[in-house]
Amino acid sequence: MGLDRSSIVVVDDESDLVFMFKVTLEMNGYNVIGFTNPVEALEYLEKNHDKCILLITDYKMPEINGCELGRKIKEIDEKINVIIITAYENIIEDTNNFEVIKKPISTIKLLEVVANNVDL
Repeated sequence: MGLDRSSIVVVDDESDLVFMFKVTLEMNGYNVIGFTNPVEALEYLEKNHDKCILLITDYKMPEINGCELGRKIKEIDEKINVIIITAYENIIEDTNNFEVIKKPISTIKLLEVVANNVDL
């Protein structure tokens, strides 16, 4: 591979979803770092953005929602792709730089979306 950017960061305030995404993606060969706190995820990415290729984040979370987190990450490093996962029908905020996926998301759909956003 020869690629420094190899990590996928998953952020959701529901620990069972972080666990499910992490296990699913790792079983399919991806390196995944999971967070249930978006502020901690942001702090990690500020220091390690050069190791990250993709951010998968829930939209509705305490402190920072997924769009805010995605915008902050894009300001730090525009090379990181962002996927927002939401149960909401419409997100009012600007999502032009992000792929938006509706919950519930199947394993097949998750793997398809990740493959489309990870250029290894």
